[in-house]
Amino acid sequence: MVTKCRVICVPFQSTTESYDSVAEEWTKLTHTYVRGIHSNGLALKHARRGDFHTAVRIWLRASKGCFCTAKILFNLAICYQNGLGITKDIEKVVCRHLFAN
Repeated sequence: MVTKCRVICVPFQSTTESYDSVAEEWTKLTHTYVRGIHSNGLALKHARRGDFHTAVRIWLRASKGCFCTAKILFNLAICYQNGLGITKDIEKVVCRHLFAN
């Protein structure tokens, strides 16, 4: 199953209202990206301690909640490949690597 993330596309018109809507969407996008970076950092903390189950849970939640970054997908792929905190699944490894690149 492929995770779908929200893609922001705002039609641009040369009015003040359009500038405001573009700025608002850009703000939402950057907040979403920052939340993804934070989720990845939190999960890495758990992984470094050897708590891969918690790390995988955080990465999966982030990937399904559109806080997804390439690093999150890559880290999930490594966990699926090596069975760290989750059952090995080669199909999911390939899927995560393809979307991470």
